[in-house]
Amino acid sequence: MSPPGFAKRWSELDGERFETRKLEIFRDGSIGFATATEATDRTRLGQIAVPPIDEIGQDPQFVAEEISKEVFERRWSARRAR
Repeated sequence: MSPPGFAKRWSELDGERFETRKLEIFRDGSIGFATATEATDRTRLGQIAVPPIDEIGQDPQFVAEEISKEVFERRWSARRAR
């Protein structure tokens, strides 16, 4: 299995674990993001609920960790500065 095209990904989830916002940093340094109303060319919100973090962490190609709302907001706000 080939690794995904992104180097880092952060998703904000609703109470049912569906993505409400997604931010991706790609290996070439470009940034992708998505919301319900806007998205960049390479990034879209998922169509299904995101699995629990421990399940994601079982896949060796991913390092899964939960971040705070504040950390996500800082990264989200900085996305246009790059």
